[in-house]
Amino acid sequence: MASAKRPRADWKPDPPKKKPRAPAPLGALVDPAREEFARRAGLPIDRERWRRAVGDRIAARAEPGWLKGSVLTVIAASSAWAQELSLLSEEIRRRLKEHGLRVDGLRFVVRDGAGYDHARAQRPAAARGPLPPELREKLASVEDPELAAAIAEAAGFALGNQQKGPASERPRARGPRGAAARSARSGRNSGRGSAGS
Repeated sequence: MASAKRPRADWKPDPPKKKPRAPAPLGALVDPAREEFARRAGLPIDRERWRRAVGDRIAARAEPGWLKGSVLTVIAASSAWAQELSLLSEEIRRRLKEHGLRVDGLRFVVRDGAGYDHARAQRPAAARGPLPPELREKLASVEDPELAAAIAEAAGFALGNQQKGPASERPRARGPRGAAARSARSGRNSGRGSAGS
């Protein structure tokens, strides 16, 4: 008996149950970790959100401090920056609110080294010292040129640091002035009232 041939249906894959996910941006993965770190460090806002809120110029010279009640303490790199930021406090509060941090007031304190550019700007350039002739002769006998270059660079920096002298011989930072010296100035108001009082 001849069997009747049935027409074959073309094979089609099952439609996907879910749309494939696009790769997540790295920032979406890092943001929660950065916020958690800030929370554990006792900061009300992480540095990246701070930078986005206030802008690069301000973030380079000021950083968020602590939140007491609804007053955020902002740490400024200098008294001039603290004064400048106090004039911008309403704008800063508005921007912080847009980024999820509602504060009713800002308080400014000065700390040398505040802001993100400080570490880069204050790092002294490493000085290289001259290599002694006997070390140059020994380096010439090293067969690997990359190794010889690395040894020469390391020795140069080490010799440069020796020429600066040990840390105990370097000039020390000036100590804080006593309260008596500040209060002995004449013609200054001790209160911090407004300019009109």
